Amino acid sequence: MSKSFKQQKVLDNLNLVIDKGERMCLLGPSGCGKTTALRLIAGLEVPDKGKIFINNCLVSNNKNILKETPERSIGLVFQDLSLFPHLNIFQNVSYALNALDNEKIKERTNYLLDCVGMLSFGEKYPHMISGGEQQRVQFARALLQVGGLSKAADDRFLLLDEPTSNMDVAYELNLLNLAREVCETGVGVIVVLHDLNLAARFSDQIILMNSGLTVASGQPEEVLSDRILSDVYSTALRVERHEELDRIVVYS
Repeated sequence: MSKSFKQQKVLDNLNLVIDKGERMCLLGPSGCGKTTALRLIAGLEVPDKGKIFINNCLVSNNKNILKETPERSIGLVFQDLSLFPHLNIFQNVSYALNALDNEKIKERTNYLLDCVGMLSFGEKYPHMISGGEQQRVQFARALLQVGGLSKAADDRFLLLDEPTSNMDVAYELNLLNLAREVCETGVGVIVVLHDLNLAARFSDQIILMNSGLTVASGQPEEVLSDRILSDVYSTALRVERHEELDRIVVYS
């Protein structure tokens, strides 16, 4: 798929395939097209070229988002998608559960708020909490949109755009562990990260981008190399396999 804004090409023939329960990370310098790719998949933008399929069903092409297709169950955490300022934290997370009785709404919402360490903040409003805390609430809401941590259908996806950018290390790791748990229920997760070590730790598959193009794709060990990363980020980077941690580690 390709996308331009005001004659500036942001994405150029990006091709990706994600299976249910897979963890995919989009990596690359700022402005390389990562967020635009997520917005196209989410149905928030229409591609100039290319098509988007979910479970072999065409949901978007270069003309429009096809309304007659089955509705996608997608949880979103985007930098420009904020919480409702007139609703408290509990209401922000639970607003999509109107079809359930009050006790089930309370149970599910409180469980997910507890998962992200925000259970005691339920009666507060967005302006009363920090940016990192708001991100954790957004993540709880996104989990709810894909069925929480229960068994998911094949067409459910979690799209995360820099979900840990304002978080302390403990909450950062907790969020990615929750994303890993939701993958185990069958949800596909696509996440944009800037932290190369977090990407190596979390991902089954990495797509490394630069200037709207795919530079490399595959498992972390295939994509994260000294040469490729140093070239893309225009700085000397060193990649080693840490035997004790049993994962790739990137050093500057």
